[in-house]
Amino acid sequence: MKIHVVQAAGWILETIGNELMKLKFADIKLTRSRSTNFTADINYYINWKHWKSIDSNLIKSNFDIVYFTHLEKDDSLEILDAADLIIAQSNHGLKCLIEKNIPLTKIKAISGMGPLPNLKFKKIKLGISGRPYEYTNRKRPDVLVKLAKDLNNSIFQFVFSNNYWDKTLKDMQRNDADCVVAGNQFWQSLDYWLSVSEIEGGPMDVINAFYAGIPVISRSIGYFDDIKTKEDLVFNDYADLLYQLKQIENNKIHKLSKVSGYTWDDFRKWHARLFQEINQYGYQAPRKQTAQKKTADIAGKIKAMISDKYKKN
Repeated sequence: MKIHVVQAAGWILETIGNELMKLKFADIKLTRSRSTNFTADINYYINWKHWKSIDSNLIKSNFDIVYFTHLEKDDSLEILDAADLIIAQSNHGLKCLIEKNIPLTKIKAISGMGPLPNLKFKKIKLGISGRPYEYTNRKRPDVLVKLAKDLNNSIFQFVFSNNYWDKTLKDMQRNDADCVVAGNQFWQSLDYWLSVSEIEGGPMDVINAFYAGIPVISRSIGYFDDIKTKEDLVFNDYADLLYQLKQIENNKIHKLSKVSGYTWDDFRKWHARLFQEINQYGYQAPRKQTAQKKTADIAGKIKAMISDKYKKN
C-alpha cells in the first residue's frame, strides 16, 4: 500500500510530515510532496485546508484523509464533507466536528503531538534569603533540611540568595535536594519566596518579595502578618507547611500526567496502527446513517468522552 503525505508549508506542519516519514513498514510505502498523488492508495492532507489550496475542485483520489486542527468562523465544510477520513488533532476538535454534524463514522481523534526538542520541565523555585544565626534557632534551618527530604526533588529547586546558608545547603543536598545560589538573579528566578522562621520583626525581604510580585510562603508573623494577600500561603507548623507544598507538588505532577501521552513516539505509533489497520482490513466509504442513529451515535460518543474525562480526573 502507498500512502502519500500531502503537506502544506509551515514549521509545525512540516514537523508532522517529518515525524510521519520516520515510519517504516515492510508492506507500506510513504511518500511526500505538496500536491496530490493520484497513483497512491491514500492521500493524507496536512493540514485539511491544504487540499482546497492546491485544488479548488477537491478532486478525489482513491482515499482521502485530512488532518483537522480547528474551524474558523468563515470556514466551509466542503473539504470535511469530501474527505473519507478525518483525523481530529484533539477531543475538542472532535466535538467541533460533531457540532457541525460530520458523521462520526469518518472521524478519529488523536491525543496530540510531542513537545519542542530539548524542552525541559521547569522546576518550582523556592527562594530563601537573609541568614541563619548561630546564637538562635528562630530562622529554623532544620525545617529546610526536613523539606529537602520530604519534597520531590524533581519538582522543587531551593534557590538561595547568598552563601550564608552554606551549611544548611550542604545538609539539604545530603537529602538529594536540588539547591543553587542565585546571587544577583535571585528575585528574577523565583516562583515563591519561602520563610520558615518562627519569629520575625520584619524581615526586610518579605517587602522585597512583594515589590517583586512574588507569592510568599510564611508563618503569619512580622511584616507578613500585616500585608499578606490571598495569593500568599500561610502555615502554622511543619505539617501545615508540608501539606501546602505537597499540594503544589501534586498539582504539578497532575499537570505532567495530562500530557504523558503527548510525545512524537505516541504520535507515530498511533498513525502506524491506523495505517496497518487500513492495510490489513482495507477501507470502506462511511456508511449512511439515519438521523436517529446519527443522534444516538453522537450522544453515545459524548457520554463516553465525559465518562473518560471523569476517570482521568
